Amino acid sequence: MQLFLVNFILIVYALSSFVRADAVTDAIQLQGLASNTADTVFASLNGTAYLNTSDLVSKVAVAIQSADSMVMSNVSSPGTANVTLNDAYFNYVNSMLYLADTVQRRGRLFHSELNLPVYQSLQNLSSAVSTYGHDLASENLIQRNSTIRTLTTSSAIVRAQSSWANNQNYPGKRETLSWSG
Repeated sequence: MQLFLVNFILIVYALSSFVRADAVTDAIQLQGLASNTADTVFASLNGTAYLNTSDLVSKVAVAIQSADSMVMSNVSSPGTANVTLNDAYFNYVNSMLYLADTVQRRGRLFHSELNLPVYQSLQNLSSAVSTYGHDLASENLIQRNSTIRTLTTSSAIVRAQSSWANNQNYPGKRETLSWSG
């Protein structure tokens, strides 16, 4: 009976480590996707009149929703927050902040895209980010203080959304870019 119990504990530990490893991989992949998307939007700031920002943002939102679904379907019992996932989550959040900032800047510049699709995509992105952060925290896969990071990211996305809130397909105020760095 003791051997069975020891084997059971080892299997449960291995499975919980597997879930955390998958969550780390997902967070790293989400970070890469958000950074690449932000780089694409950033490159468009000084010249591309048309860019399908809505589709780009939607792809990130769908990827986050998929990662969240995978984590939630693989978690059978609450895990323990670990440093590796917290670090990966923090890096993912930083890339989301970069994405929100570049999409906000794009919305403030003259653009030929319709505002409503981008506004709605940002709304979906905000929901996906919040749900993903909440689910990871509620399953104790990340530390509770990561909630602050999630809220900060959601606020940045809402600020980006406000730059796409006009009914027309042009911004309410033009902004000149002065990027130093």
